[in-house]
Amino acid sequence: MSKGIVMPASEWEQHHFDDWPEPEPLQGKLRPVPSLDESLLPEVLRARVMDIAERMSCPPEMPAIAFLTALSSAIGRRCLVRPKRQDDWTITPNLWGVIVGRPGSRKSPAVREALQPLYQLEDRAYKDFEREQRAYEEMVSVRDESGVEDPPKPTAKRYYVNEPTVQKLLVIMRDNPQGVLLLRDEWDGFARQLSKQGREGDRAFYLEAWNGNSPYSADTLSRGTIRASIVCLSILGTVQPGPLSDFVREAVIGGKGADGLLARFQLAVYPDPVDYKFVARLPNNAATEAVYRLFGRLDELRRSDFDENIEQVADSPPFLRFAAEAQPMVNDWLCKNAAIIEREDDALAEHFSKYNKLLPALALILELADWASAEASTPLRSISLASAKRAEGWCDLLREHARRIYRLDSNGTESPAILLARKILAGKLGDRFTRRDLLRRCWRGLDDKVVDDALKQLCDEWSWLQQVTRKTRGRPRVEFVVNPKVQRQEGTELLESRALGSNV
Repeated sequence: MSKGIVMPASEWEQHHFDDWPEPEPLQGKLRPVPSLDESLLPEVLRARVMDIAERMSCPPEMPAIAFLTALSSAIGRRCLVRPKRQDDWTITPNLWGVIVGRPGSRKSPAVREALQPLYQLEDRAYKDFEREQRAYEEMVSVRDESGVEDPPKPTAKRYYVNEPTVQKLLVIMRDNPQGVLLLRDEWDGFARQLSKQGREGDRAFYLEAWNGNSPYSADTLSRGTIRASIVCLSILGTVQPGPLSDFVREAVIGGKGADGLLARFQLAVYPDPVDYKFVARLPNNAATEAVYRLFGRLDELRRSDFDENIEQVADSPPFLRFAAEAQPMVNDWLCKNAAIIEREDDALAEHFSKYNKLLPALALILELADWASAEASTPLRSISLASAKRAEGWCDLLREHARRIYRLDSNGTESPAILLARKILAGKLGDRFTRRDLLRRCWRGLDDKVVDDALKQLCDEWSWLQQVTRKTRGRPRVEFVVNPKVQRQEGTELLESRALGSNV
């Protein structure tokens, strides 16, 4: 950063900066992304997704991603997929999703609406567990008097968790090998927790749980050895673009954050905002009930629901392969994805490499959703070409959203410099401020590590600020003065329309 203007304190009030340059419009426009084509959704979800989007006045991608992630968890290890013919490569369809949006984009309410079926299943299961626990305690009391052997202790069936320790989550997975959903409304809090020194073991656990097909053991002093035969985890979170850009930066520069954690969130969307419309009506009850039935049916998925003649492995969950007419399309797609990976930088290459799991997993989820919502379900035999094509459409859409997200660090509208520009336009710092004034606000995305680069850009590149060093009897005082042309109403409108959007 240039040293700016240096002047005695006595001259400060008389200096008016008559030669201020025109402030540069910020070049942080978001990369364009396609909108969701509702035909990519299972028919049973379409009306419900669009109903939530209309009533919440939010992009339909938000409830859609929440539903897909929840479905991936509801299926878990109840059914697997083998993407290649004559090959034992097996994929568990648990997926990780993250919804990116500015404050007030209504992403959290949309997620809560979409997860109502899982909330209901969890509530029913907990009530069943309480009854079983009371019965167990009564039987134990009888055993104490009669000497009869202890009955088996009941375990709680779980569908989602919010903020467990890794040890507790491992216990839950031990008792629920079909898998669970980790729901974190503030995704960046979860990611920052895993980035802390001393939490490397926790981070390794989550990276392993994404696979959904491996055992895991933890040896602790307090609990002894905890072993789960399979750890299978789906994750769903929401995050603002500013905090997310910190993790994008880590993934891009190849540091500790380049271990594939961000890349595992394949169901990642950053949709364009929609204009707010006031809607006051009750939900579409028919669509809502259909989705509740869908989740209930998948929760009851059994081996008897599969065609008895399909290939299976003893002591393993059932799996589906692609239908004969769908297999060539899947083969071609895997080759195309490999070519895309070769052309990308390391961070996006890592992200798109995980799509080799995403497409087969989505195809299976979409196939099972159609099957479970049919009035007369025939035995499950294979994954259809229609489901494979819809999964391909999802991958095309998600690929463009990933490109938008991975550009947040270098060219996104939520880089630290633009976050600071938002605060200046909103008058949060007045017409002059110090670095200390800025840091005392404790604004997310504008911490001690990034403010110097943000100030440098606004001073040297965009002419939004002028650095002034006031000579005093003590230590010189460094202040940043806001270009008065930035604060003019017409200047604000220009900058908002060209760079920042209308909601400052």
